[in-house]
Amino acid sequence: MVKALPKDGHIYTIENNPQHSRIAKKNFSAFNLSDKITLIEGDALEKINELSAKAPFDMIFIDADKSSYPKYLDWAESYIKQDGLIVADNTLLFDTVFLESPPKEVSEKSWHAMREFNDRLSDEKKYFSILIPTDEGMTVALKLTQVKNQGQRNV
Repeated sequence: MVKALPKDGHIYTIENNPQHSRIAKKNFSAFNLSDKITLIEGDALEKINELSAKAPFDMIFIDADKSSYPKYLDWAESYIKQDGLIVADNTLLFDTVFLESPPKEVSEKSWHAMREFNDRLSDEKKYFSILIPTDEGMTVALKLTQVKNQGQRNV
């Protein structure tokens, strides 16, 4: 993603796992990326509002707590620019999202949340989207509507 950034672009990422944070910081430093990537440590739902002042964003990538995907989308809808991308991983919810009911190995809350998330991104008045059938599903959605909060551009 860093290679695709414009010269003044910046990536903000949230990581809840301390071990993953340490590895990420080490990699950012080793590849001289610390000035292009800001790592925020903690729970994404608790930390996401720290990014609001940096909006609007060109792209938002969601790969977090599956039961909270609709909440992440609520936030993204307000802070991504028109023609910005929302990219989300695991949107097939391990090949269960199209089943008539959640299997016992998938939480019912996560199953309902992912179905809501996919349904909302299928709104052709708001998004041009595609669900790519990778093993776990990857959704890419182009936001068609105007962002509510204007400001500097970030990723």
